[in-house]
Amino acid sequence: MNDVAPELLETITNEFEDLIKNDEVLFGIRKKIKAGKATYQDANRASIRIGELLSKAYQSHLSSDVLPDGTMYYNIAKRVLEPTLKRDFDEVSGICQDVQQLLNQKANIGIQAVVADLNQDRIDGIIDKVSSAPYKKTQWMTKEPVVNFSQSIVDDHIKANADFHAKSGLSPKIVRRSSGKCCEWCSKLVGTYRYPEEAPDGSDVWRRHENCRCTVDYDPGEGKVQDVWSKKWKEPKEVLEYRKRIGLEQHKDGDKVFITEQAIQKIRPIYLKDYTDENVNFSFQIRKELLEFARKKNNSDECACIIDLINNTKSNFITGDKISVDIFANPDIYHLIHTSSENTLELTHNHPGLSDFSANDINIFMKYRSIKSISIVTNQGKTLFLNKTNRFDLKKAGKAMNESLEKAESIDQAIENFLKKCYSFGVERK
Repeated sequence: MNDVAPELLETITNEFEDLIKNDEVLFGIRKKIKAGKATYQDANRASIRIGELLSKAYQSHLSSDVLPDGTMYYNIAKRVLEPTLKRDFDEVSGICQDVQQLLNQKANIGIQAVVADLNQDRIDGIIDKVSSAPYKKTQWMTKEPVVNFSQSIVDDHIKANADFHAKSGLSPKIVRRSSGKCCEWCSKLVGTYRYPEEAPDGSDVWRRHENCRCTVDYDPGEGKVQDVWSKKWKEPKEVLEYRKRIGLEQHKDGDKVFITEQAIQKIRPIYLKDYTDENVNFSFQIRKELLEFARKKNNSDECACIIDLINNTKSNFITGDKISVDIFANPDIYHLIHTSSENTLELTHNHPGLSDFSANDINIFMKYRSIKSISIVTNQGKTLFLNKTNRFDLKKAGKAMNESLEKAESIDQAIENFLKKCYSFGVERK
């Protein structure tokens, strides 16, 4: 019997990526994000649309005729549905993070958006049900439940950020909105709720039935806590601690070193696990070009680009300042990171101050499934690499980082301790 799963996964993934890339609704929402005007209402609309597009891709390529015995057996469902549902999660999650960051900035909350965990139980539930009987009887699981899963990602991000803000002493509010054609049960839930007092985890505020298009929105409040004694406004200690933990208080960078021709000639090929010879040579050439670009076009300040390891192509170089470069300000790079398949990209950039990996470098490396590796070429021509091997375990990596942050006296020390352990959770360090 032929194994149909690989071909199904490829065709469904390709169609889903094309639908996402060319969809006018999603294009309009991305424009609002870039303009700083997007809200969770836009994230909700995006999640519904993304879920609908994934369901459309399923309907185009899944049928009783292409499945053995007309059944989507568990091993097929696991290998076809799970990666595509995770791709749905990545796309919706990225939009939620962008929206939350905009809300935080508008509310003067000086912290990064919290990223919700993937709800593996929901994915497992879809897989179990769709493989429980002949596909004619279970095909409905690849329709509305997929959209519902997609919507739940927005709810999970709202809940995660509201929970952290509430614990930090802020006053977040959850807003349940009607779709305009909702049932009596949904109509009774419309309103604004203080979190967590009036909308705890598990309450009906967070629930939606099949075909429900009601949305949950988020108001982070003013972003400050009042000291009742002094009547002055101040940021809570928990927020300051969180900023330290996630690296918003940057480690100290060294003085900028200006790039020389000799530094560019010092760059060498780096051989990594799962890299082909073509990948090694292409990455090597791009790092040389990047340093040359930074020297001639950006006063030796930081520059970056994305390498596509499947096609050995690269994005345009983008420029930053002495200590940072905003890769998501470039729409092409934003699209690449959010739409590429798992472990297919290398993010490369230079460090003018000759420093090692920053907290932000590690955050991006761990956060985005599409990024297989991240490389630094210092302004003296030294290359540093972090590379996800086939043993990479995100949960172990996250636990190791938390332990390093708890024990270390500074962010630099925490990063150093984390990097020393990276082999234990499947990260190759060069």
